[in-house]
Amino acid sequence: MRVAYLSSRSFGGWSGSESGSPEPYAYESGFANRWVVQSQVKGDAQLNFDPDRGEIRAPLLLWAQSNSPRKLDGLVWTEWDVRADRLHPNEAGTRKTTALLLNFFKTNEGTSRWFLKPGEKAQVLPLPK
Repeated sequence: MRVAYLSSRSFGGWSGSESGSPEPYAYESGFANRWVVQSQVKGDAQLNFDPDRGEIRAPLLLWAQSNSPRKLDGLVWTEWDVRADRLHPNEAGTRKTTALLLNFFKTNEGTSRWFLKPGEKAQVLPLPK
């Protein structure tokens, strides 16, 4: 395997217990990804993505959490991004998720080689707020 993509489920903290997927399940299932991200931030050599710091061993790992803007691009995930069930993404949340995924696949050095047609130039979608 050359590439692996990991993702936790979207935040479910607004859904309440009647939804069938209440917290703390999303929160707890995100710990594995959180710990990997934290290890990379702390400089774990096994998770190095920066050629200036040695052999590349892993991809850059990114994280978005609730109302705290992500430093890279300002991404936030709020209760305005979910349906009335307060669990599943609404139209705005779906647009945000779609833009993030497409931009990643179009611009990442590892994915753009197989995602784009040969010679195609990546057109990045603006990230909805």
